[in-house]
Amino acid sequence: MIHKEIVCLANSRKYSGFCLAGKEISTGLWIRPVSRQENGQLSRRQIRCQNHLLPQPLDVISVPLTTQAPHLYQKENFFIAERKKIIKNRILSFSELSNLCDDVPRLWINGYSSYNGVNDRIPLKPTDEKPESSLLLIKPESLSIRVEEGYNSEKKIRAAFIFKGVSYKLVITDPIFEKKYISYKIGEYSIENKELFLCISLGEPYNGYCYKLVAGIICL
Repeated sequence: MIHKEIVCLANSRKYSGFCLAGKEISTGLWIRPVSRQENGQLSRRQIRCQNHLLPQPLDVISVPLTTQAPHLYQKENFFIAERKKIIKNRILSFSELSNLCDDVPRLWINGYSSYNGVNDRIPLKPTDEKPESSLLLIKPESLSIRVEEGYNSEKKIRAAFIFKGVSYKLVITDPIFEKKYISYKIGEYSIENKELFLCISLGEPYNGYCYKLVAGIICL
């Protein structure tokens, strides 16, 4: 077993559980702890810290891990150690976040959009070169939250933003923002914070595509 000290950048919804992701303090590399379930989702018990609270963005935590568990595009996956507690060490200063941003020209590949999204997916082709990471931390140029009507009249929460001059509209899996905006009326709500960051994740394959998800929204 090993311990990795990471700054939590997303603790998002994944099916009925959670998806935890962050960057290792010592190396700056992405770490995504996963369970041994088929879809890798984590339970509340598995991610509860020693103080009985769940990790939040900017928490610096020590995570018990066993072995690497790469899965298709997700090279940064590690199996979480069972029956061991995550330890919260401190909270990262918001001013340090800029140093953790990934220097990328775009969010992987653009030009592929779902019916309700914009540049929100990439085709799954076995011959394609796999990206270095399926996680990115970015500072968008603008952000608004779209509350839309989904299937069976259920609301769907999406983030509409501009990054490096390109428009995106992605599904939000950040539970804090989902919970807040699910009660809002259908419409678009601008986020005016001067300092905000997005943790973007490539989800697991679905119908021939991997979808880009806003797994974490961090704002001052």
